[in-house]
Amino acid sequence: MLERLRKIGQKELPRGVIAAFVAFGALGFIAEHMGVLDGSRQQPERGDAVSAEQTDRRVTSSEAERSVRSYLRAKLGEPDSLEDLRGTNFTHYEYEGEDYWKLDVTFRAKNRYGGYERYAMTMAGRGDEVFVPR
Repeated sequence: MLERLRKIGQKELPRGVIAAFVAFGALGFIAEHMGVLDGSRQQPERGDAVSAEQTDRRVTSSEAERSVRSYLRAKLGEPDSLEDLRGTNFTHYEYEGEDYWKLDVTFRAKNRYGGYERYAMTMAGRGDEVFVPR
């Protein structure tokens, strides 16, 4: 279907529409594998993931990328299929008096049919805790 959209896109659809289809497909895949759609995703307890030492310093981009890698491996159906994880646009921000980080990531992973797909999404976190912002 994506190949058909690409062929149509070359003639009729702007690139943004095709990018939107790909992005929504990636979000659906990730949401399905994280248990968001079936309600099995459990919210972490507030304060569990951040120790006293972590609150005194900010997380670096490489630490955030490692946290995202372990988070994705825990959520994917085939953890060893995670490839080419890259993080960009690393930023810190404060929300309700707490320090959070945000990282745009791209990676490749197997879909349910065994083929590799490329995904792009924004991940956020506090300390070592990682979540997908809504």
